[in-house]
Amino acid sequence: MVARHTLGPELTGISSPDPLKFAFTGKKSAHTHSGSIPVPAGQTQAMYRQLMDSPANPQLLTDSKRLAYIHIPFCRTHCSYCGFFQNTTKKDEIARYVDYLEREIRLSAQDAWTQGGLFHGVYFGGGTPTDLTPEQIIRLGNAVCESLPLANDVEMTFEGRFHGFDNDKIAACLESGFNRFSLGAQSFNTTIRRRMSRIDSGEFLLERLD
Repeated sequence: MVARHTLGPELTGISSPDPLKFAFTGKKSAHTHSGSIPVPAGQTQAMYRQLMDSPANPQLLTDSKRLAYIHIPFCRTHCSYCGFFQNTTKKDEIARYVDYLEREIRLSAQDAWTQGGLFHGVYFGGGTPTDLTPEQIIRLGNAVCESLPLANDVEMTFEGRFHGFDNDKIAACLESGFNRFSLGAQSFNTTIRRRMSRIDSGEFLLERLD
C-alpha cells in the first residue's frame, strides 16, 4: 500500500496550546486531498453546462459507481473548526432555496451526464440539512428518488447535527428514502463543545442517542 499523504504539520496541524485557533495557518481547499482548482465566477455556468451536457466518462468512475452530493448552505452557528459555513439559518431564505433546489434536481435529472449511469450514493451535506423542516426534507428526498437514476442498493445519507433534529425530521428522512445518518458529535465534553460553538451539551447528545 502506498500512502497518499505524508503525515506532517500541513495534514495533522501545528502543535499549539490552542489548536482550535492555531493548528492550521489557513484553508487551502474544502477537503484534505490536494488538487482542488476553483472555477472563476464568470465561467461557472458555462463549465456546468459543458459537464452536464456530456455523457459520463466511464474512465473517471470507480467500479462504475457515482455519488450525487446536494448542498444545504445554512447553519445556525459557525463552529470554530468548520470551513463550510456560508449562511446563517433563516426560514424564508431556506424556503426560497429549497424551491430552487427541488427544481434544479428535477431539471438536472434530464441531463446527459445524469442519465449516463446509476447513482450508488446520494449525500445531503452542509451547512446542515437538519435545519430543514420535515416537509422540506420529504420534498427534496422525493425529488431525488423520483428523478435520479438510483441503484437498487443506493445509500442515501443525511448529514447534520443533533440540535433540532427531532423525531419528526427523522421520520421524514426515513419516509423519503434516506437510509444513513451522519451526525457529527466532535466531542461529548461540554466545555470543549462550547469552545467550538457547538450548541448542545454532551449530556443532550447522549440522551438523543439513547
